[in-house]
Amino acid sequence: MQSVDYNGYANRETWLMSVWDVIPALAEEAIEQNLPQVDADWCKDEFMDMADLLMPHKKFGDNIVTDLLTGAIDRIDWDEIEEHVNEQIIYEK
Repeated sequence: MQSVDYNGYANRETWLMSVWDVIPALAEEAIEQNLPQVDADWCKDEFMDMADLLMPHKKFGDNIVTDLLTGAIDRIDWDEIEEHVNEQIIYEK
């Protein structure tokens, strides 16, 4: 985990994953898939699937808004998200 800079998280983008309950949603999905734990790549892939559901008519890279969103997504500390999701999985079981 990186240094803590924003409300207990690495940065604002990572913190927003907690604010918007993405971490529990990822943990719930992992439990449904019978995964004992997840890694950072799994978390990012699952989140991108969620983003596609929230923006069904937009493809990332199609316009300035999605380009800006891609920049924000790239700033998320996925290792930190992995850590929190795995903690949530243990808590839920």
